[in-house]
This record gives sequence, C-alpha cells and structure tokens, in this order.
Amino acid sequence: MENISSEGYQEILFLVYILLAIVMAILSFVRQFSFIPVMGVLSCAYLLIEIPAVSWKWFFVWMSVGLLIYFLYSRRHSKLNEKNVEG
Repeated sequence: MENISSEGYQEILFLVYILLAIVMAILSFVRQFSFIPVMGVLSCAYLLIEIPAVSWKWFFVWMSVGLLIYFLYSRRHSKLNEKNVEG
C-alpha cells in the first residue's frame, strides 16, 4: 500500500473532509468557536492522511536521529548539570 489511504478512497476522504468542514463551520458559528484554528486543524489532518507511508517511515527515522542527537548533546551541555554549574 503506497499511500496510507489507497487511491480509490481519495474521493471519499475528500468528501468526508468537506462534510466535516461544513459541520465544524456551522458549529463554530453557533457555539462561537474561532473558525480559523478549527479549519487549520482539519486542513492539516487531511494533508497528513494523504502523505505516503514511506514518507512517514523516513520522518520517524530522522525524528529519532534528531532526538537522539538532541538528548545526547544536552546531557553534557546542560546548564542544570551539577558539573557545569559554578558556585
């Protein structure tokens, strides 16, 4: 499966997105929610669904490498580390 959502379901996902956007737009006006953040979250969620699975795999690989470097570097260079604090 190349995409998280297979090719045949793209139209259905888009229609679900449109229906959800309409419902959230109506609810945001009725309950006086802010419309822009709600639509931003819905738009980002739709875009994330359409990302190919191989891209997600590489995202998590590089995120793991980045977090590993970040935490290994911060262990030695932390200002809260007792060895580095003067006084």
